[in-house]
Amino acid sequence: MNLRGASIREIAEVLGIPRSVVHYDIERMRRRNAEWFEEQKEPETRMQSLFKEMWDRVHDIVVEAWKLYENVDEHDLRLKSELVSRVQRAVDMQRVLIMRVTPTMDDVENRRVLKDLEQRLQCMEENRRAEQIQNPEARE
Repeated sequence: MNLRGASIREIAEVLGIPRSVVHYDIERMRRRNAEWFEEQKEPETRMQSLFKEMWDRVHDIVVEAWKLYENVDEHDLRLKSELVSRVQRAVDMQRVLIMRVTPTMDDVENRRVLKDLEQRLQCMEENRRAEQIQNPEARE
């Protein structure tokens, strides 16, 4: 509710709990978020976590829309159509998310070539070091 813009007072009223409890819980969530960002310093790990969070949110939209769809009067075609549109938009969001993080075939090939070149370079350096150890006068 807080993320949707509800105030502490509004949340407390809806849930029927003291404002101090709501305030404490929100502060605890903020601390957890700060800790998470501290733990997720690596960009790739952070990106994976954020992707997962976005994926889960979009998935929740789809699940909720289908639940609503199932509970709507079968003759209310306008509402059913709106709910199907909501599902379609959520699926489109998932498609966009996947496209942003899924490598292209060129990316996959480039990574393979780069890995191969790095391995070759490492072998060449190891061979050069071995030659220097076996033949110290032949140093460059």
